[in-house]
Parts: sequence; structure tokens; C-alpha cells
Amino acid sequence: MTRVALTTLGCKVNQYESAEIIEDLKKRGFDIVPFD
Repeated sequence: MTRVALTTLGCKVNQYESAEIIEDLKKRGFDIVPFD
């Protein structure tokens, strides 16, 4: 499984968009891991 880490900088709109991207990546089979 391909792992992906995502970090968000900026406003609440960016946070919302990041959450949507994460959900889409999960549906496509990606493993979401912490951003270090």
C-alpha cells in the first residue's frame, strides 16, 4: 500500500480541503501516515 503524509498550512479553507483530499486518498487505497 502506498503511504501518504499531508500537512496543512493556512486558513480553515485549507484545512477543509486537506480533509477532503485525505478522504479521497483513503478511498483510492492510500495509507495516510503522520507528517514528520
